[in-house]
Amino acid sequence: MKLICFFLVLGLLVSLSSCSDGVGRNKSAPKVLVVGTGVAGFADSPNPQFNKPIRLTPYGSDSILVADIFNHAIRVVDIRGHVTTLSGAPDRKGHKDGLSSQAQFDSPHGVAVSEGGLIAVAEASNHTIRLLEPVAAEDGSKYRVTTLAGVPKKSGILDGGASTALFNSPHGVVWSKSLGFVVCDIGNSRIRAIKNGVVTTLSGGVKANDETFKYPMDLTLSQDGSIFMVDAGFMSLFKQPEGQIPTVVPLDRPLKTPHGICRTPEDDLVVAEMGSHDLVLIKKDGGSVQHLFGEGKAGSGANQLNKPAAVLVHAGKLWIADLENHQIKIVDWPLE
Repeated sequence: MKLICFFLVLGLLVSLSSCSDGVGRNKSAPKVLVVGTGVAGFADSPNPQFNKPIRLTPYGSDSILVADIFNHAIRVVDIRGHVTTLSGAPDRKGHKDGLSSQAQFDSPHGVAVSEGGLIAVAEASNHTIRLLEPVAAEDGSKYRVTTLAGVPKKSGILDGGASTALFNSPHGVVWSKSLGFVVCDIGNSRIRAIKNGVVTTLSGGVKANDETFKYPMDLTLSQDGSIFMVDAGFMSLFKQPEGQIPTVVPLDRPLKTPHGICRTPEDDLVVAEMGSHDLVLIKKDGGSVQHLFGEGKAGSGANQLNKPAAVLVHAGKLWIADLENHQIKIVDWPLE
């Protein structure tokens, strides 16, 4: 129920933020590979379907992982648009550890891969962080799923041992060599870290009646290890160098319901704005918010977006989770 209420609030924020001036739009539309039929469903290639794909992360040299919310699944999309399911299914909603062929998820959101090949999944409805570890099982399963942190179906705020720590609708997650898995814990308005079986709070929460964050939605790491996070409540971009407190990055306009963020190879930032149905480019030191992709209004065409939820630059491509179109869109990077 909390997750449903959050999406209703987010939808209102999007509708209030949907005006766009069209400044800086590309005159020529880039070529886009559209993956997915555009209708909510669950199917792998040759006619793949998604049901609200929401987060992306690199997976090998030419593929990505997709958290597919309402299919309760983790999917793989390669550079040619071929789709397979790694774990989960719409008829396996719940919380169950075990081999990836039998494991159950509930509304997976964030997804990240460590340098050792471990996959973390932030589950908003289970209030947990799951871990997929590579195995070679007789049934063909490539991973074994365990609960890395949190107590299934129990929300709250508690640091400490991972098995007893509490989260509240965790959304984004990234891997950091020094910090471990770093999580946007949206219901607690905090950034948390999981390392060596211990959960800590890096920033956020209410201090002296001052909210550091409202809705910390997604995060990425710069080359120097700084955390960049988009906040869909304050419509802002935050930067937190390692070991320091977060500060707002100065921009020439507020963000429009930012929901996803990634780093480019040039160490700049791309943000998926649900409120403008666009992607925008921001230099890591702030300044201007530059239009990158989209038409400034909801649409279902190849060069249109409908509530873009996540963005990723990987393998010479720009990958977009087009939430309400139930598609993944793949564009050559850099855009011409």
